[in-house]
Amino acid sequence: MHPDAVGARARVSADVERHVAWLREDAELGFSAIRIRNVTLNQQFFLEVLRGRVPPALCR
Repeated sequence: MHPDAVGARARVSADVERHVAWLREDAELGFSAIRIRNVTLNQQFFLEVLRGRVPPALCR
């Protein structure tokens, strides 16, 4: 798949706050679970962001 086409199939952003906003919107729709997937090679950074920023933002 061409890199430009990825955005048509998935939410793509380097901005953590944008992802938090997307997740908040999803949570407001009433989903019982939201699965987040990392498609980069930097797994450690991904986990640090999830632990440090995303859950607190969704719990507000």
